[in-house]
Amino acid sequence: MTEKISKICWNDHKWTKPSGTNGKSPSTDSYENIVGYGHEEWLLDKSKIVDGFHYGFLQPLNLKTDRHVDNTYKVWLYTITGRQKFLVGYIDKAICISKDESTETFKTYKRNGWIKEMVTDLENAGINATNLKETPATIFFNVKFKVKDIKLNDDFLRLSSKDKNLTTTRYKLLDKVADFKFEEVKEKGTDGYSRKLVAETFVDPYHNKIQNTLSKILRASGQFKNIQVEKNNVDVQATSNNNELHFFEIKTDTAKNNIRQAVGQLFEYSFYPTTTKANKLIVVGDEEPSREVKNYIKHLREQTGLKIFYRWLDMDKHLLSPEL
Repeated sequence: MTEKISKICWNDHKWTKPSGTNGKSPSTDSYENIVGYGHEEWLLDKSKIVDGFHYGFLQPLNLKTDRHVDNTYKVWLYTITGRQKFLVGYIDKAICISKDESTETFKTYKRNGWIKEMVTDLENAGINATNLKETPATIFFNVKFKVKDIKLNDDFLRLSSKDKNLTTTRYKLLDKVADFKFEEVKEKGTDGYSRKLVAETFVDPYHNKIQNTLSKILRASGQFKNIQVEKNNVDVQATSNNNELHFFEIKTDTAKNNIRQAVGQLFEYSFYPTTTKANKLIVVGDEEPSREVKNYIKHLREQTGLKIFYRWLDMDKHLLSPEL
């Protein structure tokens, strides 16, 4: 499959909604500086699915010609903030769509109230939404992909200034001609930069979808009783038929990051201040962990003696994995 590289604007909310002007280009000539956002800020909003696909926008595909339409690419995503380039991850099978498909998808978004949500997202970020409202339906979207094809790095990877792929920092679709070259941070400067996505500092509607689906699956399984959502801040808790209390903490990042973000919360929910409430602590994500992550969660159990597990939820098929 042809591999391409696309620049996306900086975003503090994992590209699920606009995060404001923080980290954006300081250039007064740049689009994101002029209007305060980039249309790709909703690129990874997994909560909005149409016929099995999430639709998004990549500025490098915003062309007058249709030369990319119907092509499928592996698209690597990178971003720039504070004059430093970071590799975010990739979309494995990004399908370039026509203006007609964009128009039909726009109609669906409008019927579902999602356009209004996007306007509200901008307004909540302190950004004038006029530009979004005036964007033609024909170019509102230009790419679609399956949620399972989103592959983000656990941490941002700092790209070298000598990387052969990035021949321009403009919003141009680039060919991947070589392996990416990364910088080693030998000495930390005083300018500051971010290397990670901000962990859940807002209510993610996709998180809520997973929460609702997980609750339904647990109820339908016949293996649990007394299933409760958001009791004492626990995403989902349920009592098994053998009277064991399970705490489920949902995260929507990579599997490794999900464990990183969830474990502290699960410990607090179960053990603070001096009690033990849950028999099992379960991290729930929406993608199958790699072999390394599976070994990691097993290693955590062995080293701590705690019953901590990982389960992943296939949102397309509404299937919950066994405990890993």
